[in-house]
Amino acid sequence: LPEDKKRKLLFLPVSILHEFVPEQRALAKELQGGKKKKESITQLFKIFKIFSYQMGTVHLSVGEGVDYEVLEPQDDLKKLTQHLAFDCFRSVGSNMMITPTSLLAMIMLDDPVGAMKWDEIVARAKRILRYCDTFNIPYTESLKDEVLDDNLEHALDIFIGNKKVNVIGASHLGHVFYSIKRECRLELLYAKNTILHHFLVPWLINLGWINLFNGTIQDKQQLDRFFFEERNHLTFEFYLPTNRELVKQNLAVVSHAVGRDLNDFTECLNMPNKDLYAIIAKLGIFSRVCSYIVEGYYLTAITIGTLTVGREEFTLDTFFKKASDIFESEMDVGRLIRYQESHCLDLYKRALRFFEHNKVIEVSGGHYKLVDPRKLDQFIERFSTNLSEQLTFNVRVL
Repeated sequence: LPEDKKRKLLFLPVSILHEFVPEQRALAKELQGGKKKKESITQLFKIFKIFSYQMGTVHLSVGEGVDYEVLEPQDDLKKLTQHLAFDCFRSVGSNMMITPTSLLAMIMLDDPVGAMKWDEIVARAKRILRYCDTFNIPYTESLKDEVLDDNLEHALDIFIGNKKVNVIGASHLGHVFYSIKRECRLELLYAKNTILHHFLVPWLINLGWINLFNGTIQDKQQLDRFFFEERNHLTFEFYLPTNRELVKQNLAVVSHAVGRDLNDFTECLNMPNKDLYAIIAKLGIFSRVCSYIVEGYYLTAITIGTLTVGREEFTLDTFFKKASDIFESEMDVGRLIRYQESHCLDLYKRALRFFEHNKVIEVSGGHYKLVDPRKLDQFIERFSTNLSEQLTFNVRVL
């Protein structure tokens, strides 16, 4: 282009969040392996059923523009386009506001089977929002302290009205509990996942501190490697911060937890126990936010191992059928797998891409083949250890 025609390209990141999405049930069925229904004339009539749902509010957030210079002929177009896409996605993610329904979904999904009292829900919400205030994580005006209780209660009414949550007990006796219906957990996961990336760092810190407590990590090099490896395990789940950004964010969060500035992870290794407990006390509420993902990757790994005994290849359909059997068996045992939402076709697909990326498996023409059994066993051990250590330490603190 002539110089006078060149202009900067400006991409404006816009985040749109719905308190409730009517298609969540259909999406959940697809995530569990169901076939997507083709649009038809009869489905147009079903649109009137939407009006029977409680929808809540639609929230829109506009971030700062991401600009790029007009490309020169010698520029690597593919690389620049990828960088632009990642910058835009990260900008959208960082501006994704926490809403009453997404916050409530994250809180209630934290418990894999139990029921929660209203006071417990509100207490957790306030702790999470204090963390958001400290680290500039955006949330809606409807979650401000003076209106939090009313709007969180309205979000709960939406879930109850749309038949996603059971009400247990009698209000006149003061013993009312709320529990997500087992078959609806995957539906509400949609809301949780819109904000989950905001809490990746405290979840990683919890894992790291567990490994400090149990003696697995003994020096700075091991701690650095642990964080980077755990970050890489989530490559296909989030648009992740760079390693440098991750270190910076980790230090900022730990510094706030102990009440003084830390400049290096070496200082973390020599902390007194009271500081380690202070970190767990402040961040323990996030200790299980990503557990269902680890469970999904663990299930994927052991399914690959099971399918490749006595056979060379398997298809996605064969994989999902076997994964379903293994999931049910593991849930019955209750040793490592506890979250219904870990059994998710979409999660399995991302896990398979992860194992392909790490050269554990190869895929050709829709057929998967195990190429590195030793590395697969290492991943199984890693995921199994993370899950079992979380259960052992049970660092969730109100």
